[in-house]
Amino acid sequence: MSAEPTSLTGTLTSDELRAERVRFCSRCGAASDARGPSGPEPGLERVCVECGMGVLLTCAREAMPDRSDVFLVVTEDLSISAVSEAGEGVFGSEASLVGSSLLSSISSPLGDDKLTRLIAEAATGSREVHTIPLYAAGPRARRFRRLDGRIATCGPPRAALIVVAGRFDGRR
Repeated sequence: MSAEPTSLTGTLTSDELRAERVRFCSRCGAASDARGPSGPEPGLERVCVECGMGVLLTCAREAMPDRSDVFLVVTEDLSISAVSEAGEGVFGSEASLVGSSLLSSISSPLGDDKLTRLIAEAATGSREVHTIPLYAAGPRARRFRRLDGRIATCGPPRAALIVVAGRFDGRR
């Protein structure tokens, strides 16, 4: 991967953009495209029918996490508002992360200014999907090699989705 962030989204019409949007659970990462056993029509439910713990969010198809992915949902002011179940193993417990500053959990070799600019753009609705190198910060930082983050907008409510990839086995 190059040192500069990359953009994955080209110019789409509004109909194409709507077709490329998908829903996922902010906790377990499950895709939500079907009606639950006794739930509302697809697209109207807010709580995940798979785990019952997460809020259903929408993002670009290319940014959507898989069920096993490590991801964070971050507000415009850089507060972590959700962490995936897999993310707890990398960044810490949901209880300790929600409401904390993103910069206490990750940073970027490109600089925190670049990272925070991309997060702020995504959290305010930018349609671009960026990939940027990341490092885990804080007490767990030594357990992981460099990570890569895919940053995109998600919501409602509008926020930034950071899907993290890398070596999570604790080896350097």
